[in-house]
Amino acid sequence: MTTLFLFNFIQLFFFTNGLISNSPSQQRIFCVIKTFDGNLATRASTVHQTWASRCDKHVFLTAANLTKWNNTLLPILNLHGVSDNYMELSVKVFDALNHIIQVPQPYDFDWLFIADDDTYVIMEHLRELLQHSSRPLAFGHLFVPKNGATSHLSGGAGYAINTAALRRMLPNLQTSCADWYVPGMEDVYVSRCLQHLNVSLDGAIDGSHHRFYPLEFVTMYKMELPQWFSDYNSLESYPGFDCCSSKSISFHYMKREWMHLIEWALRVYSIMDGAAGNLGDGGFDPCECINMIQMNHERVMNRLTDMLRNAQTTCTDTECFTGPIPGLPNTGGNTGMSNMYIMLAIWFAIALLLFLFRPRTLRNNRDTLGKPNNQNPHNNGQDPPAPEVQ
Repeated sequence: MTTLFLFNFIQLFFFTNGLISNSPSQQRIFCVIKTFDGNLATRASTVHQTWASRCDKHVFLTAANLTKWNNTLLPILNLHGVSDNYMELSVKVFDALNHIIQVPQPYDFDWLFIADDDTYVIMEHLRELLQHSSRPLAFGHLFVPKNGATSHLSGGAGYAINTAALRRMLPNLQTSCADWYVPGMEDVYVSRCLQHLNVSLDGAIDGSHHRFYPLEFVTMYKMELPQWFSDYNSLESYPGFDCCSSKSISFHYMKREWMHLIEWALRVYSIMDGAAGNLGDGGFDPCECINMIQMNHERVMNRLTDMLRNAQTTCTDTECFTGPIPGLPNTGGNTGMSNMYIMLAIWFAIALLLFLFRPRTLRNNRDTLGKPNNQNPHNNGQDPPAPEVQ
């Protein structure tokens, strides 16, 4: 079902809003991704190749000894005098804030966005949310503990702080904010510091939905929610497509494979999008195509995925994952003509798949033509016995 969830993810969060390419914004976003040396070559590399490339600037925050990473292409903010273990995460983040705010050219950005290396961010939606504000402000998933504890932003879902709030934090990082130190839980630490300085924490609620999610999309979709989420969640949860806002910004605990698949799918669709108007808006609907095919045939899903993948002939597998930003088609020659052939190939393949995997009742009718009524067409060595009707 992985392919189905992939197409559903793309349909719900990108096609619905026409956001396959970058949305223009005057707001500059500086992304800081928390990681450690063991994840530099894996999670951090994947984030760098995917959503982080759409930040105006991004760095990976680690306290690792970078001697063995001399050849890394990752932009890294290396901290000294602190370790990468979880209990020192609060110190690591505050050291990073202190460094970023006081660099020789401070505030060459409008918003600072802090997230984990297993967070996936839809930057187009984040840009849409973050508008200029002279009022100190921070956005994120707002945890509201049912035990009456102070609310705080979720670190896993990511949170954005504007420069007005950062200017208020600077003179207090080593003084009053230090009184709110919480080992390990950097999101609680930062939130308490901001609240102490009268900075508004905004949960970015979209109607009855959050927009920043501390869990992955499939978990929200299936309603497989851990107890701690229920204890901290301030809104009612819903299954299926009602689980999340169509303006969702981030999901936590996202696997690397998911991040790559989403980026690859966006790249393929962006090429089709540029061929014949916005095919994602009333045209080619991958969810409908998938739903037309019997869901229990995983091999059909795999074949459809392979077919779509092979349709992208302008880049190698590696380039498709690490090339230009999705939404900026990397095509050469006659783009319109090549995309017409792609669409024809897609519809032909779908028609073939529908024929090969048409409902079993149609095949049974064909197989039983000219046969006695008491002959069981399922016991022909090809099909399994028909299930009993309850």
